[in-house]
Amino acid sequence: MDPIIRREDDRIFCLWMEQGLGIGFESLREKPDGLHGEVSVQTIDATMVKSGHVHWARLNLSSTSARLALARFLATRVKQGKVDWHSLIEYACTATAQAFREGKPAIALSTVPPVLDRPYALFPLLPLGQTCVLYGDGGSGKSYIALSLALSLATLHGLPSGLRPQIQGCTLYLDYETDSQEQSRRRTLLSTGLGLPEPPEVHYQRMERPLADDLQRIKSDVRRLRPVLLIVDSIAPACGGEPESAEVILRFFNTIRELAPDSTRLILSHISKGDLDKRRARPFGSAFTRNMARSCWEVRREDQEESDALTLGLFHDKSNEDRLHSPRGLTFSFEFPDRVTIKGSDVTDSPELAASTRLSSRLRVALRSGARTLKELAEELDAKPDTLRRTLYRMNDVSQLNKKEGKGGGSVWGLVSDRDPGGEG
Repeated sequence: MDPIIRREDDRIFCLWMEQGLGIGFESLREKPDGLHGEVSVQTIDATMVKSGHVHWARLNLSSTSARLALARFLATRVKQGKVDWHSLIEYACTATAQAFREGKPAIALSTVPPVLDRPYALFPLLPLGQTCVLYGDGGSGKSYIALSLALSLATLHGLPSGLRPQIQGCTLYLDYETDSQEQSRRRTLLSTGLGLPEPPEVHYQRMERPLADDLQRIKSDVRRLRPVLLIVDSIAPACGGEPESAEVILRFFNTIRELAPDSTRLILSHISKGDLDKRRARPFGSAFTRNMARSCWEVRREDQEESDALTLGLFHDKSNEDRLHSPRGLTFSFEFPDRVTIKGSDVTDSPELAASTRLSSRLRVALRSGARTLKELAEELDAKPDTLRRTLYRMNDVSQLNKKEGKGGGSVWGLVSDRDPGGEG
């Protein structure tokens, strides 16, 4: 008699009620040599409740020799009655592989209501329901930013520099880098600094294994908590392999989407040493880290020796859902042991952070002190005159103050507010 096939999330069970046996599979993964997973054999009662453990193992469902070896072993474990273990294992593996590979059927887009305005979980950093990457050098404040976003979403309390929560809910923080005591301390200090009456709840999980190897445990937390935000800190230990490998990174992004498809997902990442002195950096490892994310923000810190403040610039590097947003500045002031306060700042006020802004922003900073010739701007910004000229023509708040281009970059440019209303052009 064919078994009852039952599926719970990504766990698949084959139940033979007359024989009182069940074979279940979970943690299924396709590998080059076939479909692998964890197999659990149980005796069951008439109510389909597991009543006795028989065997648990890792199994390559696609391997004939592995299936035969499992069947022979089970024959030594369950001797009462006559059980054709070869047939049961063959059926269970075949049915499970078919169910696992079926996936979800294609849908007609006409049945999906279009969203005309792209919603955010927290504007402008976190597009709702998407995977986002926040990347920067070690010690650049990524974890403080991530925890601040969690507190903001829990309370609908806005953050400086126009960071505004659009929905309310809890956060699940998967942490590979520190521990619960340190994160609890930060939660309390930040909550006090934000003026919150009580520190809102943030659900925390200290991680030891790659995310794909811990999927079932974390999935149970996601089902129980239904977080609006899932934070992974950080991607290198979470991906379970070399971050430079496209295969490893693609598997990680598939895993994170499978883990929390209804949550907004924030991934923290480092940058390579070679990018430290560059004007703009990229997330460490495979280019697919940036390509698979729907939104990427780089974090840069101002070099402040012996300071109790951490001034950061957030630079929008990539967006698949919306336009690129202007840089945001945040200053964390560490008033130990009482609080950590957060204030907004203008990244163009810091020469170090301003150097990481786009060319148009750097031109505005240079022109604040007065009009410049194209040649002077090229020397000051270390940019080609032709590139500068094209950028200047596109800027609405900049005007050419003379009509002569002049040889050698002699044209003069200034901010619109600096233009003489009675002068030429």
